[in-house]
Amino acid sequence: TVSVLYWRSNAMYTSEGTSAPKPLSDTAFRVEEKRYKLYRTDPRQVRKGKAQPPPATDFSDVVDARDIDGNTAANRRMLHVHTVPASTPGDLFRPSTSITAVTFDGVPGLTILPNLLTDAAQRRLCVQSLTEFVRPPYPNNMSALDPAYVAKDGYEPRLRWATLGYAYDWTSRTYKGERERVPFPDSIAAAVRHVVALLPSVDASLRPVADGYDAQTAIVNFYPVGTSMMAHQDLSEACLHRPLVSISLGCSSVFLMGTESRDDRPHAFWLRSGDVAVFTGPSRLAYHAVPRILDDTPRHLLPSDPSDTETTDAAALAKMAGLRVNINVRQVYDAQHPAPA
Repeated sequence: TVSVLYWRSNAMYTSEGTSAPKPLSDTAFRVEEKRYKLYRTDPRQVRKGKAQPPPATDFSDVVDARDIDGNTAANRRMLHVHTVPASTPGDLFRPSTSITAVTFDGVPGLTILPNLLTDAAQRRLCVQSLTEFVRPPYPNNMSALDPAYVAKDGYEPRLRWATLGYAYDWTSRTYKGERERVPFPDSIAAAVRHVVALLPSVDASLRPVADGYDAQTAIVNFYPVGTSMMAHQDLSEACLHRPLVSISLGCSSVFLMGTESRDDRPHAFWLRSGDVAVFTGPSRLAYHAVPRILDDTPRHLLPSDPSDTETTDAAALAKMAGLRVNINVRQVYDAQHPAPA
């Protein structure tokens, strides 16, 4: 089904298939986005002495893959915990002879690997994201507007995304060809291959989409507290049957995932630093969003001495306060769908 967007009287409308246009504000997905968004006190009302405290957010229905027993009874009935035998390469995964994977009946194809990455692996990825990945040759939202832009001091608040591997054209929503491809970090490619290799142990039917997986591109998103990502689908890749792997770092987030229609109510999930989520099957094509970032950066992602900003790592990690970093990895092309020149 193709979703068509309309703008009328400053309101956005959606038409799923041939149904009549419906304001996005009325869709089931948008209702859930508003439910979890961060509301702030209006400073104009403060000045007038009429300020009302923002409404408290009820997080009780957010699915928690780290605390199965703490979920609502309805959500517990849909949760399944899988123990997957696995080796733990280097300092990537937490030392263990097995890995926990969580699936949820309400969102077929979504697998969450809670607290998978070690503290050291998280720190390394954060430092890379805030220094290496926001500088040439990697494109970002600022260099897309001004090719002369260089983030000399690494991450700054104006940065919203950077891309690794195949460059993405945000206007046409297509990937560019081989000539504009930038290097894809070997460390992330290896990490994602290990994650994807676990999938057949969770669901044997996933072996065809897991075998031979090639991590080719990633979008690194930066979410300061107070920002959000509205409902969207990731449909630009030629290999939509291949998994999308999402790595969460820094502040916790409320993550919404629904179906291929905004009219279906999505489910909410906690994604915390070190969690890895994998989208396959129906979830790979589903609408998803990040309506809320919590201000809870883990202590291990901040400088050991907040006053020490002399080293590159300390200077980068000082920027993790109040920030979520998300690295989402995809395979774009394969032998049947080769990359353009």
